[in-house]
Amino acid sequence: MTTGTPMSVDHSKIGKFSRNKGRRSEQQLVLYLARHGYQAERILRQYQAAGQPDVKAAKAGIVTTFEMKARKDSFKSIYALYNSEKDANSVVAFVTHSGGTPVAMSNDFEALLGSDRTFRNLTLFPPNSALLKVYNRIVYLNKLRQAADYLVVKDDNKPMLFLRFW
Repeated sequence: MTTGTPMSVDHSKIGKFSRNKGRRSEQQLVLYLARHGYQAERILRQYQAAGQPDVKAAKAGIVTTFEMKARKDSFKSIYALYNSEKDANSVVAFVTHSGGTPVAMSNDFEALLGSDRTFRNLTLFPPNSALLKVYNRIVYLNKLRQAADYLVVKDDNKPMLFLRFW
């Protein structure tokens, strides 16, 4: 039996791959928004001031900002929650307890935008629910949103999910 040395990993390329995935995902978001009538642009990192969003979009004089998070498969629990709970308008809105952060999410940005004005009933997850872990992960992601209006998450080979926090 021969023993070989472990494969060496060029760590400089890992950072570049991750950065490129983020860039590609932001470009996909800009194209998605453009198809829906928005004038959208990526904010390049070298020109961003602290707390700036990844993408800005405007339609009918209203500017909306987005923070994009792309991963290989880190958001699978969020996708599972969305797919199990979405309503006829493809929107999920929920909170865990009284005083919790209300969250709405959808793979259709226009449906989510409409839900901001019309959503009345939130699904209430009990404190001992397994879904509470998913909710806590989403609330953690909200901290990464910084000054953006919406957080967008995307796993490889899955559609973008738009998250709105009230």
